[in-house]
Amino acid sequence: MEMEAKIDLILSKLEGLEKGQSSLHQEVAKIKEAVFRLEDSQPQDIRALLESMSGKLDSFRYDMEFIVEKQAIQDMKINRIEKRIQS
Repeated sequence: MEMEAKIDLILSKLEGLEKGQSSLHQEVAKIKEAVFRLEDSQPQDIRALLESMSGKLDSFRYDMEFIVEKQAIQDMKINRIEKRIQS
């Protein structure tokens, strides 16, 4: 009888483990689903970030072109003044 009690105890523990394993499988499936959703949304986020950076870089490029042009005009004026002084 003692042996049957031990076997019953082992069987009940195995049933508990099976239930826990089933619950664990469900949780893993939920995690996988969440990860796949994140992976699907990431390219859109990255694209939006790159587009934002591109716009800022374009603005920076235009600002730099303006500054270079402005500096060239100032250099030209200084050169003219220097030439007048020398002549």
